[in-house]
Amino acid sequence: MDPLVSVIVPVYNVYPFLQEALDSVIGQTYTRLEILLVDDGSTDGSGEICEAYAGKDPRVRVIHQNNLGISAARNRALDTASGEILAFMDPDDSFDIRFIEELLTSMMREDADVALCKYDYHYTTGHMTDKASGKTQPRIAPGCYTQNEVLSLLVENRMNHSVWNKLYKKKLWDSVRFHEDHVIEDLETTYKVCSSCKKICVLKDVLYHHRKRSGSITSYQSRQILEDELLAYDRTESYVRAHTPSLFSNKQLSVFDRLCVQSLLSSYPRSKQFSEEVSPDYRENLRKQIIEKTEKYDLSGAGLRLRTGYKMICRCPKLYDICYSGYMGIRMAVFKVRGR
Repeated sequence: MDPLVSVIVPVYNVYPFLQEALDSVIGQTYTRLEILLVDDGSTDGSGEICEAYAGKDPRVRVIHQNNLGISAARNRALDTASGEILAFMDPDDSFDIRFIEELLTSMMREDADVALCKYDYHYTTGHMTDKASGKTQPRIAPGCYTQNEVLSLLVENRMNHSVWNKLYKKKLWDSVRFHEDHVIEDLETTYKVCSSCKKICVLKDVLYHHRKRSGSITSYQSRQILEDELLAYDRTESYVRAHTPSLFSNKQLSVFDRLCVQSLLSSYPRSKQFSEEVSPDYRENLRKQIIEKTEKYDLSGAGLRLRTGYKMICRCPKLYDICYSGYMGIRMAVFKVRGR
């Protein structure tokens, strides 16, 4: 018998986008599905849409809970999922109609633990169409990868940490859950899950459509989101370091350390975006914290930009603010020209 695939969709106040998302799941060419919709205390009618779909399709199960956040919603679904295979979708995104069939076929053919596809960006609050930004991720060549190769892809930031463009064997999640009460929930979780993978498959096709919109968690900047991001990197660093050299090589640890430094160095200038939430003392304490943490890392193999940024934040933080702002302005202009 074909394996049962549990599709987990956390739902919170996404009324304008939810029907498109659910239609893309219901209409999959692979039909042996369990569709778990976790209504996380929605107040805009999203819960009613979930119930309407459950009334039309027996594969849909709705779980209602108080607003506890996306991690708690996903964990609730993981605790009740019956499928041998798991998929995740954000409720304002959508699957290609072949998403599950193509990934599952590849996974079973290669006896892989995870299969992932390319995804594209849609900068719209309206209905997503086949026309996207032209930019696709992640930057990985199609094919199969061993555990060691997968871990290298992660620490080099070439494989995205999001859970939603992938299909997983459920056993990978037996002892893994999302950290609750913070919104940067995928980073450490993906490291843990992929650490248990013996093989993953990467497909060349774009089968997941990711919506980028103002007002979403990932686009909104706040002191809490910044602190959550720093906490996520702290936890992931602890995990990688604790599993070196048993899982991660010393070289992979060094590469991950530089990834942490990049995240830390971006946090200080970004904190200016919500200056009404923080005092000058907060930013200075953040700067000292960044310097203290970065001193633990070996930057001898880091690039010039990283080493220069670190020296500037140590000696002249105001200049670093200006340079970072200029760099991001140029970068966003390039992205706009390229259609990202």
